[in-house]
Amino acid sequence: MIVEIDDAGIGSLVGGMVIGIRRGDLYQHEVIPVNVFQIDELYMDLKNLVAETVLKLLNRIDFEEGKDEILLCQGDIFSKTVAKFKELNLRFGVGKINSSLQDYVETAFDLHLTTLGVPRDLIKRLRDYRDYTLELIKWIIVKLKEREKNVKKLYPIWRKKWSKSRVFREEVLSNKRRYCINCGKLINKGDKVHKITIITPQGKYTTYSHIECDE
Repeated sequence: MIVEIDDAGIGSLVGGMVIGIRRGDLYQHEVIPVNVFQIDELYMDLKNLVAETVLKLLNRIDFEEGKDEILLCQGDIFSKTVAKFKELNLRFGVGKINSSLQDYVETAFDLHLTTLGVPRDLIKRLRDYRDYTLELIKWIIVKLKEREKNVKKLYPIWRKKWSKSRVFREEVLSNKRRYCINCGKLINKGDKVHKITIITPQGKYTTYSHIECDE
């Protein structure tokens, strides 16, 4: 039987990462918490931690060594996992995961985000990779003191760009339907809102919030 392994969240500045595994109808996942991406010693050992997590997950889905073959998602984050598989003489290949496992791990990452306080209504607005990088970091920046604890602070883009953000607010009437960056709920045309401008060393970004959500 084919055993598939995939990950989600590694490219997002917000939250940890999820590693998921599927064997037939069996599915399991583990979350590597965001603090691993904030402490030098832990982050330096991330790939070994990923390998340990994968082996733990294999034990939880009735993996049959010698009978099952592993399909591991391609990516440098799994380099130590590949080395461990070779050391253990496991049957495996590396490639793109196109099955339902992809949906499972992405959903698990969304659920992980809710445990960090990201509103479900905001998560529903995230459509693609760009949203998971840009909209989530906007959510962090607009209330930085409160939400900075959820950031992968050792990523260079955080240190060089987003950590240096300056934020400006003005009260305006929304000129179209939007969503609130703080709660994710609808902003109607004509609503009085905060227009929030985020200025970084590499560009300017705009977002909007209900006034009551932005206090």
